[in-house]
Amino acid sequence: MGYKPEEIAQGLHISLPTLRKYYFSELQAAPMQRTRFELWRAKVLADEANRGNVGALKELGKILEKRDRHLAEQRLLGGEGKKPEEPIGKKEAARRAAAEQADGDPDLTPGVWH
Repeated sequence: MGYKPEEIAQGLHISLPTLRKYYFSELQAAPMQRTRFELWRAKVLADEANRGNVGALKELGKILEKRDRHLAEQRLLGGEGKKPEEPIGKKEAARRAAAEQADGDPDLTPGVWH
């Protein structure tokens, strides 16, 4: 649910080293636990919606919209964790273009003439 190991240890009234020693595998699985909870929650809401619970149906719709927005953002960013490139200024663009031209033509690079 996003709690830090220190907070979990404090809530269980144990030390952080004890938590790490006896709950090592659970702490390793922590990143996926949020996803598992969200999937369980969606299943419970879907079951309730199938029984005719209108509130559950609305809540399930909100979850789907949120997930669709998240997927759309990922597609726009080109995958998870990638951020769009920062725009570059005119001078930097000109410098990069000149460097590309110089790489392609040895007559444009400074150096010893033979």
